[in-house]
Amino acid sequence: MAHSSNKEYYEHLAAAVLEQYYSGEYGELIPQDKPDLRAGETLGVEVTQAMGNNEGKEFGLFRIVRGLKMSSIPERQLAAFERYGCDLIGFGEDRVVEGFIPSKASLSVDRVKKCFCNKLGKMKNYPEQMTVDLFVFATFLECKGAEELQKLCAWCSNKQKANTRRTRYLYIFDYDQICRMNLDRQTISIQILNKGEISNLCERVYTQQ
Repeated sequence: MAHSSNKEYYEHLAAAVLEQYYSGEYGELIPQDKPDLRAGETLGVEVTQAMGNNEGKEFGLFRIVRGLKMSSIPERQLAAFERYGCDLIGFGEDRVVEGFIPSKASLSVDRVKKCFCNKLGKMKNYPEQMTVDLFVFATFLECKGAEELQKLCAWCSNKQKANTRRTRYLYIFDYDQICRMNLDRQTISIQILNKGEISNLCERVYTQQ
């Protein structure tokens, strides 16, 4: 991958996802620092991951190769799966890829909470007029029911009440769906994502120079 770091990869992918599905909210997002993504002078997004170093790349690569015959997958992509320690699952005589076994398989609510607290502390030093949302990469979000995600939303909302700087929206993204938490209202919305669109976004960001 051409990106110089994992951090840069996740920031570019988060920007692509938000521009695709929430363009009315953000428009064009520019990778910067403090916060990670900027949409003008007063709105930004911090990007983090509640998973191991390579889990996001595993899912991103899987979205690129899903539906392909195992024999047609480029060698460099097969080598990447092997390097990350996960296995593709092919079905039928042609071994068409329809699944994979990741190196790790869990969405840890505690990891999300830790990420949230870390980012709250970081945002204390941001300009006072800056509204900063939070985008969290995770895996296996579908394993968590709406009730559990609603509890997480309430926890995050209550956790930041004592802060003068608060996060408005918390996004949890796992490549199959995205959960948007409105921390002011303590409400959640879950959007099932189009697999083709996500595959295209992942491929674009993966090959981005």
